[in-house]
Amino acid sequence: MLSQAVAARETTPAALPRRHKLDEIQILRGAAAFAVVFHHYALAVQEYGRSRSWIVSSNLGALGACGVDVFFVISGFIMVYVTSLQAGAEAAREFLRRRVQRVLPLYWLWTTVVLTLWLSGLALKSHHFRWPYIVASYLLIPVFNGPSSHPLLDPGWTLSFEMLFYALFAASIWLGGTRQRVIVLLAGFVITVLAALLALPAHTALRSMLTNPLMLEFLYGVCVAHLLGRLDLGKRRAGIGRALLLAGACSLLSAAWIDAPSSLRAIVWGVPSALVVAGAALLAGRNRPKSLTLLGDASYSLYLSHSLVVNAFAMVLKHSSRLQAIPGDFWIVAGTLLTIPTGIVAYFWIEKPLTALVRQGLVRYGESAPSANS
Repeated sequence: MLSQAVAARETTPAALPRRHKLDEIQILRGAAAFAVVFHHYALAVQEYGRSRSWIVSSNLGALGACGVDVFFVISGFIMVYVTSLQAGAEAAREFLRRRVQRVLPLYWLWTTVVLTLWLSGLALKSHHFRWPYIVASYLLIPVFNGPSSHPLLDPGWTLSFEMLFYALFAASIWLGGTRQRVIVLLAGFVITVLAALLALPAHTALRSMLTNPLMLEFLYGVCVAHLLGRLDLGKRRAGIGRALLLAGACSLLSAAWIDAPSSLRAIVWGVPSALVVAGAALLAGRNRPKSLTLLGDASYSLYLSHSLVVNAFAMVLKHSSRLQAIPGDFWIVAGTLLTIPTGIVAYFWIEKPLTALVRQGLVRYGESAPSANS
C-alpha cells in the first residue's frame, strides 16, 4: 500500500510517461490516506458524538474507507510499473526483500508504541491482549481477539493483504515473464483460496483474509498497468485520463448511497478505484508542485500513525459533554485537517531516518556476509 518513490525502468508502459516518479499517483495516494483519516474521525463522532452529523448520516464518512481500495489498486499498478524488466528467482528474492524492508520496520515501530501505551496503562485500558495475539500482530497474521481480527495497530489489517499480494507477485516474477505475470498471479490467487478453504478451519481469521475478494483489487491494478502498457493513445491520453478519473470519482461518490453487502466491496468500490488509478496514470507527464505530492510521500506514516491521534480524540470526546455539543461535522473536518501535519512530521522525523537506517544496516550486512561460493 504503500511505497513512495516510483522508479521507472528502461521499458516504461506505452501509455505512461518515461519518468522517475508518477506524481499523479502520489497525489492520489495522498488523497486515499486523507479519505481513510476522514473515515475514522467520522466513526469516532458516530460513536461518541451527540450532535447530528450530516457527514455520518449521508454515508460520506463511511465512504472514506474506499481509500483502502484505492491503495490496493495502486499497489498492484505500481508493482508492475517498477518491475517491468525483472524475472527469475534472484529478482523475486530481491523484490520481497525490498518490500519487507519498506513495510515492516515502520509498522513494527508504531505497533511497539501502541503496545507500550497499553502495557503502561496509558491507553486501551479496557482491552485485553494475549501474547499469542500480540506476536501474530507483529507477524501480520490475522487472528481473532474478541470479535475483531485487526492487529494491535488497527490499520495494520491492510498490510496482511499487502504482504500476501507481495508474496504472490514475487512468485509471478520467479515463474513467469512480464507477459505471463497476470496469468501466474490469477493462478496464485485461485490456489491460495482453494488451499485456505481445504486446509484451514471455518470461521478463522486467516481463512477469512485469504479468501477475501478484496485481493482482487490488487489484480485490478496489475491489469490496469498491463493494459496501459499495450495501448498507444497518443494525444488522446490526457482526455481519456480525465474521463476515467471523473467516471471513477463519480462512481465512488454514488456508492455512498448504495447499500451493498461487504462481499461486493471489490466491485462497488474496487472497480471505480481502478478507474481512478487508470485516469491518474494517464494524466501523468508533468512535474507537479512538491506541495501536492508531499501528502502522498507521507501517506504511509500518516496511515500508520493516525489511529493513535483519532483514538486520543475519541477518548476526549467520550468524556466531554461540551465537545459533544459541538456539531460533529466540525470535529470530523477539523480533526482530519489537524491530523495531516502529524503524519507529515512522522514522515520526516521517523520514517525517513528509519528507512535510511534499515537500508544502511542491510548494505553493511551484505558487504560483510560470506558469498554463496565462499
